[in-house]
Amino acid sequence: MSTADPRREYVRNAIVDALGLPSDKEWLLHETYRSEQAITAFLEDATVDLVACSVCVAASGHKQLVISNTADFSPSCDFQLLLTKLRPGPLLLDDIPKNVSISSVSHSRVSSLYHALKNVYTPLLGESDGSELSESDSQLQGLVRQLEAGLGSSLRQGQQVKDYAAELVEPNHAPLSAILRPEDEIQLWSDLAASSTCPAGLQQRAASITQKFAHVSSKLQQVRKASGALPEEDALDLIDELHQTLEALWELEAADAPGGFAWGQRRAQHFLKLFAVMLTGLLQVHCPKQFWQKPFGDVEASLYGAQRLVNAWSRCTHDLTSLQWLASPHTWEGRYEDKLFDGLNERLDEVLDMRETHVELIELLAADSIAQSAAAQVFAPFGDLNPFHISDYATPAWMTAKAGFESRMVPIERCISQQLQEALRTIILPALTAAVAQHADRASGAVMQPSQVFKALKRYSGLLCRPAIAAALQDELLAVVQQIDQYLDSIQSSFEQRAQDNHRLQRPSGAGTTGINLPSIVDDLMWALQCQQKAEQSMAALRGLAGNNRKPLAHNTAVLACQAVAKDLVKELQAWKQTCLSEWNATTVDKLSNIKMDQSGKLMDMDSRNGRIKLHYNEDLVVLLREVRQLQSIGFGVSRDILAEVDTANKFYRHGLLLKQVVNFYNNSATEIIPCQKPMLLQYAQDFENVLLNPKDGMGRPITWGNSAALEGYVRRLQEVAEQLKQKNRMLKTWHKVAGDKVIALIGYDLVSGKDKWAAGIKRLRELFIRVEQDGFTMQSQAVWRLHWDHQIHKALAYQYCCSLESINNNLAQIDISLTVRQGRLQFEPPLEEIHVAHYKNQLRPLLAIPLSFKGVSEASERPGFFKRIMEANVSGIAKAYAAAETLFGQLQAEPIKWAGWVATEVDDLAQLIDEQLHEVADWDNNLKALKASAREAEKLPNEVHIGCYTINTQPVKAAIERQMKELREELLASLRRKALSHKNEVEAFVSDAQATLGKAATSIEEIGTARQAAKTLVSSLPHIMDCRRHIDDSNRLLKSMAAVGSVGVGLGQPVDMADVDNAWDAFTAQLQQHDTHLDEQKNQLQGQLARQVGEMKSRISGFGARWQEVKPHGMPSGDPALMLLKMEDYSKQLTDLQQEAQQMAVGCAHFSMEEPDFSQLDTISDDISTTKAAWSRFGEFMTQRASLARRDWLSVRDELWRIEDFLNQWSKGTDGQLSGDPVAIILAKEIDSYRRCLPHLKFVRGTGWERKHWTQLFIMLKLVTKGPDAVTFDNLTLAHFLDKADRLAGCAEEIKALNAQALGESVIRKALEELQVWGLERRFTLYSYSSTAGTKSCPLIKEWREVMTEVGDHQSLVASLKQAAYFHLFKDEAGVWERRLAVLSEGLQSLNAIQRKWVYLEPIFARGALPNEQPRFRRIDDQFRQLLSGTEADPMVVHFADIPRIMETLQQMLQQMEICQKALSNFLEDKRSVFPRFYFIGDDDLLEILGQARDPAVIQAHLKKLFAGVHSVALTDSKNAITAAMSIESESVQLATAVPVSEQVESWLQSLLTGMQATLQGLLTSCVQHTDFNSMPSQVLCLASAIRFTQQAEQAIEAGKLSSLQVYNGTTASSQSPFHAIKAVKELYGSVKKVA
Repeated sequence: MSTADPRREYVRNAIVDALGLPSDKEWLLHETYRSEQAITAFLEDATVDLVACSVCVAASGHKQLVISNTADFSPSCDFQLLLTKLRPGPLLLDDIPKNVSISSVSHSRVSSLYHALKNVYTPLLGESDGSELSESDSQLQGLVRQLEAGLGSSLRQGQQVKDYAAELVEPNHAPLSAILRPEDEIQLWSDLAASSTCPAGLQQRAASITQKFAHVSSKLQQVRKASGALPEEDALDLIDELHQTLEALWELEAADAPGGFAWGQRRAQHFLKLFAVMLTGLLQVHCPKQFWQKPFGDVEASLYGAQRLVNAWSRCTHDLTSLQWLASPHTWEGRYEDKLFDGLNERLDEVLDMRETHVELIELLAADSIAQSAAAQVFAPFGDLNPFHISDYATPAWMTAKAGFESRMVPIERCISQQLQEALRTIILPALTAAVAQHADRASGAVMQPSQVFKALKRYSGLLCRPAIAAALQDELLAVVQQIDQYLDSIQSSFEQRAQDNHRLQRPSGAGTTGINLPSIVDDLMWALQCQQKAEQSMAALRGLAGNNRKPLAHNTAVLACQAVAKDLVKELQAWKQTCLSEWNATTVDKLSNIKMDQSGKLMDMDSRNGRIKLHYNEDLVVLLREVRQLQSIGFGVSRDILAEVDTANKFYRHGLLLKQVVNFYNNSATEIIPCQKPMLLQYAQDFENVLLNPKDGMGRPITWGNSAALEGYVRRLQEVAEQLKQKNRMLKTWHKVAGDKVIALIGYDLVSGKDKWAAGIKRLRELFIRVEQDGFTMQSQAVWRLHWDHQIHKALAYQYCCSLESINNNLAQIDISLTVRQGRLQFEPPLEEIHVAHYKNQLRPLLAIPLSFKGVSEASERPGFFKRIMEANVSGIAKAYAAAETLFGQLQAEPIKWAGWVATEVDDLAQLIDEQLHEVADWDNNLKALKASAREAEKLPNEVHIGCYTINTQPVKAAIERQMKELREELLASLRRKALSHKNEVEAFVSDAQATLGKAATSIEEIGTARQAAKTLVSSLPHIMDCRRHIDDSNRLLKSMAAVGSVGVGLGQPVDMADVDNAWDAFTAQLQQHDTHLDEQKNQLQGQLARQVGEMKSRISGFGARWQEVKPHGMPSGDPALMLLKMEDYSKQLTDLQQEAQQMAVGCAHFSMEEPDFSQLDTISDDISTTKAAWSRFGEFMTQRASLARRDWLSVRDELWRIEDFLNQWSKGTDGQLSGDPVAIILAKEIDSYRRCLPHLKFVRGTGWERKHWTQLFIMLKLVTKGPDAVTFDNLTLAHFLDKADRLAGCAEEIKALNAQALGESVIRKALEELQVWGLERRFTLYSYSSTAGTKSCPLIKEWREVMTEVGDHQSLVASLKQAAYFHLFKDEAGVWERRLAVLSEGLQSLNAIQRKWVYLEPIFARGALPNEQPRFRRIDDQFRQLLSGTEADPMVVHFADIPRIMETLQQMLQQMEICQKALSNFLEDKRSVFPRFYFIGDDDLLEILGQARDPAVIQAHLKKLFAGVHSVALTDSKNAITAAMSIESESVQLATAVPVSEQVESWLQSLLTGMQATLQGLLTSCVQHTDFNSMPSQVLCLASAIRFTQQAEQAIEAGKLSSLQVYNGTTASSQSPFHAIKAVKELYGSVKKVA
């Protein structure tokens, strides 16, 4: 033996590693050395291909390792490892490991082979690399699958395969090693049911179990294959379905099974654990990734969903094994335990506690960022640990992570202890103290219950259980425990007081009631339950305070003591409840003999004295039934004796209640039916009384309580007629009340102001009676009722007529008239005569004649004179009305007289009158003061005057008064100002003339003498002028005073401005005093001054000429040509001024006889300037036109570039041929050329679709100013900016083109996105309210699907097209959002459309109660669908639909569930059609209506003609419960031989109808052939019988050889050559039958 052989080491290591744990390694290695020979043979011997290593149990009970070269799995063997060479010959080093196959055998050879095939080889052989499988490969796969199926079936059935023979084992005793999943258990029974070798009893049992499992199997696969989120809803449905299935399986009996039941406890217990393992695996697989790193909100749904699943399965197993199966004949033995699943439940509680505690921490640490950061890391120790791994080997990792969590929580708990302490002290403790105090004081109404405080306390229970927090809050927690203890004391006191009161009152049986239909026993028990619930709530709160703290804190001791008190209280309450119930049971049993029903007694009797009906149904039974039901509803049991009697009474309870209601209605019918409506209900009342007073069965015998069948029919008939009468009576009483409300409303309407309301009210009353007539009550039956309401209308009309006459002038409709001034006279508008006539015609007469034309609601009131008595009774009132009208018009006539003193007569010329009458300023002052006082009085006059029904508008006359006063005031001021202005003009004329005379410069001796004489004349006129000045000053003072009070118009009160006149007057007086001296001095100065001016003028002319020669352009000018043009214009103006001065000097020299000056140089300069200016005027015109274009803003001119081109073409033509020697033409040519070069590039800067950034880039390219006060912006951009930068614009042409292309590209994309945005903001779903015919709640539905979905598709195409744009990357994010949103909308709307169509189809069907098994599923879908559509109605914007969380997943689930419901409906209808094939003649809706309302006569009549071609309708019995005859469309009736009863099983009675019609027609035909009765037989039978008789006669004639003697009805001979002769005879017979009919 060589230890260096690597082959041998490989084999030993393989054996040791495969056969045991690390602790067994040494023993196994030792055993391999003992079996060296077998290993050597395997390695070296070419004939040995196998080494088998088996772990066996020796006789001594010790394990041993057996290594051999043969495969032999002995019964003592537990496990076997097999190493096989895949290549013949010795095992080489290169053969390891590729040519060595390792396999194992465990439990049994069959089991090992089955699991190897199932888990390894079948999946491997089923894999495909994408190529087509060969025929041999397919056959091999089929053989392997067959082998796997056979082995699996054998293992599940417990068969032992040995020597190729199988022995079938009883399933309840078979091994369960092959049952690894719930599906294996189901498959076992399915295999047994399909097995041909299985015993008949076992096969039948297996078929029954398979049928029970049928619904569960598909749901198991659905849940197991679910992907994505946890399939909570499907799993809950599966648990509910499985609960019902297991309950039914447990009760399934089988005579051949052990114990007499088909499914034993051993298999049931194994199945329960397998399903728990499946649920555990489901939670492990669907555990969210990064569970500990995600926020609690992201995993909350998964956690709570998992908890609901675990709790649901725990409840299911507990209910089955601890409640239902214990009470079943098939009793469950022992206690069911599943430690693994219980561990999962505990783990879930731990995880939820940690996550919820963490959430509470985060909320409390919201203001502490450092502590909050630490709290975010508390789950770091868990890493990626799956919380649902709960095996013993995963527990250490969980405990380590949990310890790390606890250590990280310690510093955080210290931070929040103070906050919790504050919350306990300031909120929870005060609230709990107040609640406990109010609960103890039973007289006070508690505003807060302790249970509410317990809920608030539970919010922090996770934190309060933390050791560090609990230690820091000992005092507060101890105070809370003390309050809970007080609360328990108050409950204890209340309980003791209640028990003592019950004992003192001696009502242990609970007799009597304490509230509305609440027996005292029920009240006591419910009160005890409430107290028990309060005690249990206290215990729950105490458990939250205690937690699992190991430290013996002070409050923990108090909690334990308080919990003990609560437990004792609960026990006392439970004992008291049991005592009360026992006493009630005993007392009730004693009373049973007195209240038992006499089933042989009559239903009712009539009291002959008062005609009232007495029902024989003991009221005590009703009380007992109510007590038992209420006790059972709250979970209390009742003795069997009581239940037996209650069951008996319950059989007749419904009939008793119905009969009681009917009898009460009959006994109170006199008060229930309104007397005036009795004729309308006469027929219904007679039908009701006939049925009520004749309680007899079909044989005429009185119906007793014991005759249940007859009683059922009688109650149904009675209920129908009673309900019909009550329904009609309720309807008529409702209409009566409605009519009363309308008449009462009429009483409050005045006949004048409410005339339209009276007409509308009477119209509505007539419509009411028409509607009643449409409901089946004829006009004749309504006569008394209508007359009743006519009398009520008569009362209302008489009352309002009398009231209207008493206050007629005030109640008439208000009429607006006006008091105006016309031609200086006061008069009404319209005139008083017209008002007088209209008042009598339109107001008084219609009111008085109302009773004559008024019509009510009955035929009596349609005739004239019904309401005439109202006028006859009010003759004195009518006379008073006419007298009141005359008094009214007397008051109207007196009104204008009151206003006469305020109105002035017309004056032809007011201004002339004032000017003639007023002279001094005091006259104007007095008149203005008097006018102001009158205006104040006029303001106090009223705007309206009310006289009776007339409202006089006095504003026109007030306006006339104000207008007259204003005109007078303005005319007074205008007259005063005119007077002052006339004096001012006179003074101004005097001063002006005087100054002109005195200031005239004398140029000769004659003129100086004339000036002295004019001065003397002026002095003589001064006194008159001084009087005018005084009058002006007085007028100005008065005008200023009027302007100061604001009583004049603009300009009228302005004083006369005398400033210029005063200045001129002062100058005049000074000038007058110095006039003579000035004349002498002036004469001497004139000559010398003129000589100096001439010399200066010549020097100026010489200098001007020199400057002009310097400025004048010579050749091509330098600088701006426009500036040169301005300079020439300036020199031209200066020349004109010099010429004028030269001319004046020449005239002066001539007056003083001086030599004429020489100014000839001016003429030379003038000619030169004119010539130069004319040459440069063209450039000025060019610049003017250019400026008119350039100053326009760019937005207005960018689309009119042709104007610039026309401008350039025009001036280009003007310069052609003039460039040589013409500097102006050269300048123009250069300007035009510069503009032409930039013109083609202007189209690229139009800016269509440009944004601000594009304009900024353009301004930078052209080097325009973009900052500061002179910055160029898009708003102030003009053409001049481009023309001034023409060269720069041409130089940057390519960059500008690129910028324009970019802007246009971005504009297209931006516009498309803006259209999407607008569509998103505006597009809303169009909804309508859908109301089902089944009467369910209305639901909003979407319409116009095509438009919305088309728009979504178009927008998707638009977004896709934008991706191809060059500048799409700038809008990638926004377009991506729309792309995703539109994709969700497209798919989601298609799904929602399909869901809505299916819902509209299925909702009425399920609303009528169809398919009870599928009702829960559809209700969930219906709730989801209504919630989704209600949300859409609240927010109908289409784009918001795509933002609904998980909308696609929700829609897919709803669609799948809808399809399941629709498939179930189709299967249901197909089953019905297979039973009665004629159902194929009608649609699904009609079939559902028939199935749901098979007993409704209207439904029967509507659909029978679709099922039977010849049947148009059927005749029913009076009770509508049986069909007696079938009728054709021509009303021909065939009486059925036997009436066909109509039942709920519609397919059964329809088949009976078909059979009955066939039998009836067969009997009629037989009778008709023997004896023809044209009056009673149907025409079809007559025709067929005639044809039969003719055939018989023809056969007889043929047999006798006398065919020629055969005669027909008309006496002609039957022709043997005419085969249609018999048909003709039948047609003639059919015609005669129709005539008879």
